[in-house]
Amino acid sequence: LSTGVAVIDTDRGEVRIASAGHYPPLVSDGDSLRPLPMKTNIVLGIEPDVRYETERHGLAPGWSLLLFTDGVIEARSASGEHFDLGRLRGALRAGDLAGAADPVLAAGASVVAARRSPAFSRFDGNLAGLAVPSP
Repeated sequence: LSTGVAVIDTDRGEVRIASAGHYPPLVSDGDSLRPLPMKTNIVLGIEPDVRYETERHGLAPGWSLLLFTDGVIEARSASGEHFDLGRLRGALRAGDLAGAADPVLAAGASVVAARRSPAFSRFDGNLAGLAVPSP
């Protein structure tokens, strides 16, 4: 079982996060979109003595964090091609998140629209997002 836990502290401008086989969330500072640099660790239930470390990462005002399940990027087309992280990032860029009234909603809509193309017609993943408020 893959999972992740994130605690967002908007007062401190940070996220505390741990992962058990989950992909790192994507973070946007308004200019770039990149995976949060974090350790992902082994999935749950494989090794009984694994310790899952919690990491801290800064989130400046106006930044966005997008968490997603593997079902979003591991979907395959009829020819076996993955939707993949590159397509996810492309769908997010195509959604013009910087100009959106609700960047998190715009991100979700962009990904769903891209995944509904004829090649990737089955949507079986989840997205969750947070836009860190400006002071």
